[in-house]
Amino acid sequence: MLSEYHQAKLRTHHRVLDWDRSGFVGKDDFEAIAANFAQLRGEEAGSPMHDDLLEKFRFIWTTYWAPADTSQDGQVTPEEFVAALTAAVESGVRSDDQLLPLLYEMIDADGSGGFSPEEHRQFFEAFGIDTELSPGVFDRLHTDGDGFVSQEEFLEAGAKFFFFDEEDAPGNHFCGPVEA
Repeated sequence: MLSEYHQAKLRTHHRVLDWDRSGFVGKDDFEAIAANFAQLRGEEAGSPMHDDLLEKFRFIWTTYWAPADTSQDGQVTPEEFVAALTAAVESGVRSDDQLLPLLYEMIDADGSGGFSPEEHRQFFEAFGIDTELSPGVFDRLHTDGDGFVSQEEFLEAGAKFFFFDEEDAPGNHFCGPVEA
């Protein structure tokens, strides 16, 4: 069984993705986040960037979230999400091989190989996370002090967030502060 702190991290992530604040995460939440992300970058619905983001978020829903929907009602509850990740962690299965690089690619808007504080702030805004928290989280993520979060730093932080129970890991505030 995952520690209470590890479960709290996962519930925090669920709350972030619950775009419409319904208490459930569904495909429509992912589509809304994609649309918001595109709009923040000045892209209209139907633009190539919007369509690319929409495709990526639909992939995340289909590949990682829909399988957690044990009731098969199109909505993932916090309990279903925690149970799915608990089963993955306890069996040693990690699913960050595609998810985290894909998310990183979406955040690194200019494809520079390192995302800036501004790109991180936009990521928080796209997901509806308080952007005032972004500088503190960014500082935790960029561990080498070069002013950018590299893909390696991001992947390590994301893996620690989802799959490890280290209360002092830099990635624990991946989605902002962990809420009980």
